[in-house]
Amino acid sequence: MVIKNGKCRNNCKEEIKKIKTPCYLKIKHKLSLLFFDFEEISYDDFWSMIDDPNIEIEYKKYVILDKFDDRLPIYEIDHNPFTGELNKILKEKYHLIENYIKTQKDVKEIIISKVNKRTPKTVVLYLIDGLSYVDYVEAQIPYEGEPIFVNGETSTKNGLMNIIYGKNNIPIAKELQKFGYRCFGQTYWNRKNELTDILFRYFNEKYIFHSDEEIYNVINKYRSSKKYIQIYRGGLDEYAHKLRDISKKSIINKIKEIFEDINKLNDILNNIKEPYLVVITSDHGIKWNFEDPHKKGNHKELTFETCFVPLIIIEG
Repeated sequence: MVIKNGKCRNNCKEEIKKIKTPCYLKIKHKLSLLFFDFEEISYDDFWSMIDDPNIEIEYKKYVILDKFDDRLPIYEIDHNPFTGELNKILKEKYHLIENYIKTQKDVKEIIISKVNKRTPKTVVLYLIDGLSYVDYVEAQIPYEGEPIFVNGETSTKNGLMNIIYGKNNIPIAKELQKFGYRCFGQTYWNRKNELTDILFRYFNEKYIFHSDEEIYNVINKYRSSKKYIQIYRGGLDEYAHKLRDISKKSIINKIKEIFEDINKLNDILNNIKEPYLVVITSDHGIKWNFEDPHKKGNHKELTFETCFVPLIIIEG
């Protein structure tokens, strides 16, 4: 390990594991802390603890991320926690993950916060059935996104309930109606489906559509009005059930096909030249098994692939 002016100049993961004393640490994502058994502490809390003679300091591998000076060594680690390596610690540290990353239950709060700040004319929540973060990354989609964690069971119902109802169990539509938003929906299921009925509660049934063109018409017809559009479309989960011959290439092509539709929606919103917000995410990911012809795609297992989905935010 080469250290100059207190900084680790190379990728020093193995050396980092050997650290026994407190230090400053630069990392790309806090989730990496779970790989190295570090205990994060704020700069102010750490030095207050050190300077207080009445506090008995518990032995932990303290790292400080929020502020640096020359009183402790500074290490920088180039580590991506969002790979298959996460499966090695996922079950053991599953209960800790929510402390280090945004979750599906944060999505509604993110939308409400952005509405409070900008009051976009159009708010779109675009839900894709079965899109894992790792597949989104491998498809090289030209929209910047971040991974979020699926709270609890990696099922369609639980994932959608997490996103739509959030932490306070009130649907996004009901929250946005308080801001004067008119609600429209699009789904490939019919209203008699139990889950669709739950997801589109507080929507007038005549404003729930089944095609992209109908949604485009809504955007143009109500262009001067505040509107919330909630879209739930088939994705990789439906694809896995329908086709026998699935390859990595076909999965990437399917993802690109989905985002071509999103591009068209985004173009229409751009052309209206009014502020808008589009939030794209998924109910759960899928763990693919190309070797077993009977188990092409699975989202019931607890894996990195099923537990992490993308969150993409487009503002115009």
